[in-house]
Amino acid sequence: MNRDELIASVPIHEHNGYPYFVRLSEVPEPWRGQFEQALFGSGCPLFEGESQLAYKWDWDSWVHDQWYGCNGPTGLAD
Repeated sequence: MNRDELIASVPIHEHNGYPYFVRLSEVPEPWRGQFEQALFGSGCPLFEGESQLAYKWDWDSWVHDQWYGCNGPTGLAD
């Protein structure tokens, strides 16, 4: 899987009509674990009936290697 395929594989969910969050359960492994580690200590959205969410903008930053000086997804095909 390359970066574009990873991005396309993870649905972005809306809140009040705006792209707002991703479900970690919908991020394929091994990138789910990598993203969870990157999120450690970060704030995450909370919605009743949902768990393990991340803000859309955090996902975008991480998947594009712009996550606060940390690595983005590793093991992607060129």
